[in-house]
Amino acid sequence: MKMWQKVAIGAAVVVVGAGIVLYSVNQANKGVTTVQTAKVGKQDTLVSLVTASGEIKPTTYTKRATVCSFRKTSRPTPTFRRNRLP
Repeated sequence: MKMWQKVAIGAAVVVVGAGIVLYSVNQANKGVTTVQTAKVGKQDTLVSLVTASGEIKPTTYTKRATVCSFRKTSRPTPTFRRNRLP
């Protein structure tokens, strides 16, 4: 192989690798919501006043109940004799 062929193959490998990385980064960030930022500036008047009671309430409530079904067996509960004098 000539030198220019080796360089061309190496460049092709680098380009394909960069394409794979860019594609995977693009797919990973596909469903991410971007956050918008803005500079804070001074204003002379107060436009709106927001008050809250400090209590956070969910929009939907779900009732959760513990359902426990078990079968009683005839084996006694094990007792441990730790730190007891004989």
